[in-house]
Amino acid sequence: METTNLLGLDWGPYTGPKNPKDTFQKSLIGRALTSCNTKWFKTSWLGIFIYTAVACLNYVIGYYGIYRGMGWNTPVHSRVRIFGDLVTVGWFALGFVSLPWHQWEELTWIKTRDWAGFGRFMACWER
Repeated sequence: METTNLLGLDWGPYTGPKNPKDTFQKSLIGRALTSCNTKWFKTSWLGIFIYTAVACLNYVIGYYGIYRGMGWNTPVHSRVRIFGDLVTVGWFALGFVSLPWHQWEELTWIKTRDWAGFGRFMACWER
């Protein structure tokens, strides 16, 4: 009985390089990294990156520019705490932008490529 190796790893003795490109693309990890697309929810990779980056940037602006900058009575976070908060914000932003009903980039400059789309993007960012 032959078992299926989900990771595509050869557990036998090393006999030299086969074809690394074919081995990587046939493995589960290789398929996950090379076959991802965003067509099913109508958001581009650029849109996902910008949405997540803006969400993280808003956190940094809010913490350093508003809470700390205006002297509000808040605890001072360590760099590890800020990094963890940024990871959490980025993860939630990725989840929100991936929802099929979200479609935030449909009227922004990412899809429209005009100044009105840029204005809508800036208005969305400012809220």
